[in-house]
Amino acid sequence: KTALQSLYWHLPEANVLVFVNGYYQADLSRIVSPEAQLKVVPFGQDAQEYPQALAQHLGQYANPEEDPLVAMNTALFEQGAYIEVPANTTVQAPVVIYYLNQSQDQAPTSYLRTLVNVEKSSQLNLVEVFGTTGNEPAFTNLVSEVVVQENAHVHHTCLQPDHLKAHIFKHTQASQQANSVYTNLTLTLGGALVRNNLHISVNAQNCESNMYGLYLTNGKDHVDNHTAVDHREPNCLSNELYKGVMDGKSTAMFNGKIFVRPGAQKTNAFQSNRNILLTNEATINAKPQLEIWADDVKCSHGATTGQLDEEQVFYLRARGLSEGAARGLLLYAFARDVLEHLPYETLRVPLDAYLDQRLQQLPSSK
Repeated sequence: KTALQSLYWHLPEANVLVFVNGYYQADLSRIVSPEAQLKVVPFGQDAQEYPQALAQHLGQYANPEEDPLVAMNTALFEQGAYIEVPANTTVQAPVVIYYLNQSQDQAPTSYLRTLVNVEKSSQLNLVEVFGTTGNEPAFTNLVSEVVVQENAHVHHTCLQPDHLKAHIFKHTQASQQANSVYTNLTLTLGGALVRNNLHISVNAQNCESNMYGLYLTNGKDHVDNHTAVDHREPNCLSNELYKGVMDGKSTAMFNGKIFVRPGAQKTNAFQSNRNILLTNEATINAKPQLEIWADDVKCSHGATTGQLDEEQVFYLRARGLSEGAARGLLLYAFARDVLEHLPYETLRVPLDAYLDQRLQQLPSSK
């Protein structure tokens, strides 16, 4: 395990599910919340205990006809987890799902499915963590469907630690009902090839959708972030902020789409993508998009790409900081307004420390 992965295991009072090379590990998992507050069913174990909910929701949101990798997952997945929060319930302990690959002697391929159903007026913190060990390539294909019922609140965090052999496809499909709040934060610290799809369907009025992302790339990493928010009803808000720091010869892509359907009046939709390139060989391709079929809306989108301001670096060095510390401080300040949306201190503090150390170690070459 990397130093960062080791920190994750020390989250206190968390409901933990562990999958290794695509298979559920009961001996490494634990559920600390009462069953009356949280129902967790690993696929391939006791999934038939809730056949009605599974039949009603599983595979009803992520469309395999729109993405070939979703189609591949739909055809090949064998295991996963069903998570249900009953109505009028606040789950105090977060649900943390680890998708781990051990690639010391093999090149594992994992196809997994997660279905989350948060019922009326309930709250849940969900954390999904990827991890890879070993020298062989590893591929994870995960589709997560998140159903946010009326007046429910869900905070969904996805953590992807850096590993030179990690290949990840992550598709998240969220469906929101009236007066609900869904917040997604995706933190990608590198990987040979990473693609994150985040699609949100806003199906009723007075919904709030928040999307935050931070991606740090190095070497020959490649990270894609494709997001889409579909505003189908009036009086809703979506807010999106993705930031990237690219080093070495790494590449990244951001493609964000906002759809405002006819009749979705009074929609407020904001989208921003900001990037810093630390070398002349790093590349970012950014494509923010708005498609609006309503006339009484407030919508904006934009993308910026640049390098560190050398005058700011000089200012900090003139006050006693080393060059690495000065650059690290500026990069950390750049990333901080994404990290501040982590919902609990026990996760934010070790991540802050790790990122501060990593950003100070980045080379100073352009």
